[in-house]
Amino acid sequence: MTTVPASVSENCRVHGLQLLRQGKVRDTYSLPDHPGHLLVVATDRVSIFDHVLAAE
Repeated sequence: MTTVPASVSENCRVHGLQLLRQGKVRDTYSLPDHPGHLLVVATDRVSIFDHVLAAE
């Protein structure tokens, strides 16, 4: 079985910011010092339902 290297974190939480939404591959945080702006963090998380479509 493959192991996750110590330098890779499965938890991508940004400490100190409010998590507004956690999706399948993106997390959205509010930026209290910048009203009206959001921080979007893209991850490499995948769903068990993801699959590769055949190229035509």
